[in-house]
Amino acid sequence: MRWNLLNIPLLTRCFKGDEPDFAYGPMNPTENITYTFLSRIFNEVLTAFPDSMIHLGGSDVSYDCWKSNPFIRNFMNDNGYGDDYTKLESYYFQRLMTTILGANSSEWTTSPIVWQDVFENGFREETPVVIHLYKPDWAQILDEVTKTGYRAILSSCWDLSAVEPGDDWKKVYECDLISIEATDEQLSLIIGGEALLWGQYIDDANLFTETWPLAAAVAERLWSQEQSETDEFAQRLHQLRCQMLKRGWPAQVITGPGFCYP
Repeated sequence: MRWNLLNIPLLTRCFKGDEPDFAYGPMNPTENITYTFLSRIFNEVLTAFPDSMIHLGGSDVSYDCWKSNPFIRNFMNDNGYGDDYTKLESYYFQRLMTTILGANSSEWTTSPIVWQDVFENGFREETPVVIHLYKPDWAQILDEVTKTGYRAILSSCWDLSAVEPGDDWKKVYECDLISIEATDEQLSLIIGGEALLWGQYIDDANLFTETWPLAAAVAERLWSQEQSETDEFAQRLHQLRCQMLKRGWPAQVITGPGFCYP
């Protein structure tokens, strides 16, 4: 959907100097109509598709358009935010999560998920939010997230977009999220892991080959026993690829040269 074509100021109008530009930035967090619209959208979505969680994003939010907009700057000053736009971002997510939680019914409860950037930028509201970790250095931030009492999903080890040809797949298989030093209470807040595949260089032509059979290494790491027998798993990973090819599913070469039995 092209949000900027709607006849409501959902997106932030960017400025060049004192004049509005033709460009638009992120949603305008200073307008109440933004949250009214989002409330209606999420009420409809969660009624049609009730689920226990919904991902709200929040990675790599650009503040450039907010900084250029004089009305945003006035809002910042009025609320004592100064030039700290992470506070404006936290304000937006606090109101957005209130909207999500307000859409819950007696039949289901939906918890919002956000990327770790939201936590790193200072969000500390007392809401049942789940922090989704995706950056490489994850142990310290996972410790901070769980000490704060938030639940966490780990994807830092399992970014399929970052796996290079060769033995790089072994890093995916050998990553163990419960190997960190943590209390039992902290470990109970780690609700699982998830493979990632960023969409910048993905379309219907390479989606399956970039995902499979590599995602199976993530699945086994999360669902199987703690011991990691890489050489033995490599054989089964190759067999899985062969089975997928026989069924007509494209799957990339992961474990090096080999062949599939007819």
